[in-house]
This record gives sequence, C-alpha cells and structure tokens, in this order.
Amino acid sequence: MTQVFFQHLLAWFSVSATEFNPGEAGEAGEAVPDWAASYARAALYGLYSITLGSGFALGSGGAKNGALKLLTAFAVGWAITFYCALDARVHRKVFVRTFWYVTFLLWPIAPLFHLLRTRGKRGALVYALHALLLVFCITTSKAIGSLVK
Repeated sequence: MTQVFFQHLLAWFSVSATEFNPGEAGEAGEAVPDWAASYARAALYGLYSITLGSGFALGSGGAKNGALKLLTAFAVGWAITFYCALDARVHRKVFVRTFWYVTFLLWPIAPLFHLLRTRGKRGALVYALHALLLVFCITTSKAIGSLVK
C-alpha cells in the first residue's frame, strides 16, 4: 500500500524511481541526483500551491476572519524552511537545528542568507527570481479570485 502511494507521489512530482533511491545507478551509469533535490523541488511546488490557493481565497472574499492568513503564514514559513534544509543537503552544507527556527520565524529574509551561503552571488539572483514569482502568483490569484466573487 505504501509503495503504491510513493509511486503515485513520485509520478505527481515527475521524479523517477532512480532519483528517489540514490543507491541505484541511472541510465548508462551516470550519477543519480540526491533525493534531497527532488524533495526540495516538491517543497517549492508546495510553496507556490499555497500562494496560489491563499491568493484565490483572499481575492474571492473567502477569508472573512484571519484564520486563512495565519494558516498561510505558517504553511509558507514551513515550506521555505523545509526547502532551505533540503537545499543545504543538496549543496553539502550543514543546516543546524537552530537555523530551522530562525528560518521559520524570519522566512522573508532568512532564505536570502541561506542562498548566499550555498550559491554565492548567484543566490541573490535566485532569491529575487523566487520573490518575483511569488508576488506574481499572489497578485494573479487574487485578481482571478476577485473575478469569481
């Protein structure tokens, strides 16, 4: 049962079974990427899904109280923290437990420091790109939600 669940989950995120199991060799004997890269990608998919869903709900007027905003803040913070931890593993950096808490609480700026640490100057570009994509997702989904209202 759990094996079928993981096969469906891997198919959903378009991850091959050889990427999921880093102990196996890929096609023609090349090195297989670490499983953390696949999960980091899944965390980013989750982040963008949360952003789109909450923007749509906020735009359509479905959030009369602050519960959706609170839930979105916790979910975004968790997804970004999870992404940073997995990305650190991909880049063979240590992501200490204290930085989990710091990243969760300071999620708008903490990923910038993480990306600068793992990628150097290119990390600022990656951060800016994701920030622009998140702003685009939230504004577009709010606009679509207001049309539905």
